[in-house]
Amino acid sequence: MKRTFKEHLDLLENTIEEERHTLRSVASKKWDDLYTRRAVNERIKMKQEKERSEFFRNEIDRIEQEHIEITRATRIRLEQDNQALEIELQKVKTNTTLNSEKLDYNFQVLKKREDENLMVRNAQKRRLTKLNETIFVLRRKIKDVQMSCLIETEKLSSDILKLRANISHMTTKVNTFAEVNDRKYQCVWQMNKDECLNVLKSALEIDQILVEQHLGLKWQAPVIPDEYIQKLPEKRELLRTDTLSGQSPNSLSIVSFDDSNECNQIINTLQVVLKQAGFLIDKTAIKLIEKYAEEEKHIVCLDNVFNALGISNWDDLRKLKDRFEEIMKCRQYGLNDTSSKTDDSIMPKSDYSDEQF
Repeated sequence: MKRTFKEHLDLLENTIEEERHTLRSVASKKWDDLYTRRAVNERIKMKQEKERSEFFRNEIDRIEQEHIEITRATRIRLEQDNQALEIELQKVKTNTTLNSEKLDYNFQVLKKREDENLMVRNAQKRRLTKLNETIFVLRRKIKDVQMSCLIETEKLSSDILKLRANISHMTTKVNTFAEVNDRKYQCVWQMNKDECLNVLKSALEIDQILVEQHLGLKWQAPVIPDEYIQKLPEKRELLRTDTLSGQSPNSLSIVSFDDSNECNQIINTLQVVLKQAGFLIDKTAIKLIEKYAEEEKHIVCLDNVFNALGISNWDDLRKLKDRFEEIMKCRQYGLNDTSSKTDDSIMPKSDYSDEQF
C-alpha cells in the first residue's frame, strides 16, 4: 500500500515537475518574445526619436538663423531710426533755441510797444478832450450857421421869386422877338417860296418812308399851300415847348424834328411818363420843388425819371416813343382787355428801361 502510494506520489511529483518545466519553458519563451519585441520597439523608438531630434535640431537651426536675420534687420532699422530721431532731436533743439530767442525778442518788442501804447493812449485822451471841446464849439457855430442859413434861405427865396418874375418878363420879350423873327422869316419865305416847296416835298417824301416803312404807321400828307406858312409859328411854339419840357441837365441842346407828328408824339409820351412813372421821382426832390413853377417841376420830375430809366439822349427818348406806339398798335388790333391790363401794369414797373435801354 505504501509502495503504491509512493509510486503514485512519485508519479505525481514527476508529473508536477514536468508540468513545471513545461510552464517554465512556456513562460521563458513568452518572456523572451516580450524582451525581443521590447528590444525591437526600443530600437524603432530610438530611431524615431533620433529622426525627431534631428528634425527639431534642423528646425531650431532654421529658426535661429531666421531670428538672427530678423534681429540683424531690426538692429539696422533701429539704428537708422535712432539716427533719424537724433537728427530730428537736433533740429528740435535748434528750433527751440531759435523760438526761445524769438520769443524773448518779441517779448521785449511787445513790452516796448506797450509802453508806447500807454503814451499814445494818454496822448489820445488829451486829444479827445480837446476834440470834445472843439465839437462843443463847432456845434455852437453850426447853430449860428443854421440860423444864418435860414435867414439867407428866406432872402434867396425872395430873390428867386423876383428872378422868376424877371424870367417871365424876359419870356414875354422872347416871344415878342420870336414873333418879329417869324414875320421876317415869312417875308423871306415869300421870296423863296418855290425852292422851299421843293425842299419841303423831298422832306415829306423822306418822312413818308420813315413813318410807313420804319414805324409802320399810316402817313397823312399835310397841306403844303399857304396855310402851311400860317402854321409855322404854331410849329415853332410846339418845338419850343417840347424843348423846354423835354430838356434835362445832361442835354441842353435844341433838337429839331422832321414834322409835327413826331413832336406831338414825344410830347404825349412825356405826359404819359409824368403820369405813370411818378414812383421813380425822389420824395425829397418833390418837397424841394414845391415852391417852383409848374414847368420847372415838370423838368425836375422828368430828369429824375430819365435818370432812373437810363435815358441820356434823344435817341433813347425816341425809342421810348416807339415803344408807346407799339403798345397803341397792339390795342388797335384787338388786344384791348389783356394787353391793355398788361401794358398798364408794365408802365409803373418801367419795363421800358429793361427792354429798350
